Amino acid sequence: MLNLIGSFVLLLTIRWELAIIVFIMLPLIFFIVYTSRKNLTQTSTKVKETTAEVNAGLESSTSGIRVTKGFCNEDFERERFAVYNKQYSAAKQGRFRYMASFFSNIEFCNNLLSLLTIAVGGYFIMQGKMTLPDLVAANLFVASFVGPIKRLNGFVEQFATGMAGFNRFIELMNTETEPADAPNAVEILSARGNISFKNVDFSYTPDFPILQNVNLEIHSGEKFALVGASGGGKTTICNLIPRFYEITGVSIARCFLKNPPILILDEATSALDTATEIKIQHAFDELSRGRTTLVIAHRLSTIKNADKIAVVNDHGIVELGTHDELMAKHGEYYKLQSAQVTVQ
Repeated sequence: MLNLIGSFVLLLTIRWELAIIVFIMLPLIFFIVYTSRKNLTQTSTKVKETTAEVNAGLESSTSGIRVTKGFCNEDFERERFAVYNKQYSAAKQGRFRYMASFFSNIEFCNNLLSLLTIAVGGYFIMQGKMTLPDLVAANLFVASFVGPIKRLNGFVEQFATGMAGFNRFIELMNTETEPADAPNAVEILSARGNISFKNVDFSYTPDFPILQNVNLEIHSGEKFALVGASGGGKTTICNLIPRFYEITGVSIARCFLKNPPILILDEATSALDTATEIKIQHAFDELSRGRTTLVIAHRLSTIKNADKIAVVNDHGIVELGTHDELMAKHGEYYKLQSAQVTVQ
């Protein structure tokens, strides 16, 4: 700032006309800086967002590499990465375009200022109103005047990048970590294990319901099993209890260490061989004794001893009862059980 003021005052002592030229150019330069700062911040934010998408896609592809290889989805993953890469490239090109425009406009104004100083100074020399040493000194003062402006340009570019990152940080910090409580929600200080669903509807999108009018009463200490075809909503029912929707398989070791009042077992032994599953099933029976247990299973042999079994399909809960009761009905559960026995 002192350089700007000093250079301007010294120009006034040489030729006030030259100082006026500098004074007129200043608002134009600051206008370019102000408008470019907004565009640079927006494009920097876009780059950060696309970078996050690329990283998320890479993490998903890397963590699921076994599934990708197992289903021969390598070409699909390449195409998906190519899409992310094009989006990132487009965002980067947009940012570089604005950066090039910003720096070229500022450099043009700086060079135009020096050119006008020489042109006007040369005119005054021809008119005998100014000497050559005065023109050289005036040009040096203009150069020292431009120096802080160039440093300001670099700061604006760094500031735009920093603000984009800071805004992304604030956006993430302000993201709700879990669904908001209802205004009349009651805090559960100690859970006894009773679970109640009353006329529960759920959908990810308004036009595609997952659960409709679900009513369940699970008493403390009961072992309650959910069975049915894939996609019927069994996992969704379990996910509504801890208030998240993503599938989260239960770690067997963590269950023993945590000693929770409510167990949610979502295909907990599906990845095990039959012999190991039998051993783990006995351990689960011991672990679930005296606490509420909600089990999702496709292997119906693992839930025969459940206190209640609910059959879930696209229409909600279609059957409810014990193993013997449901087998006697010859309904959906009977069909599932018969199909598995036939396959085995």
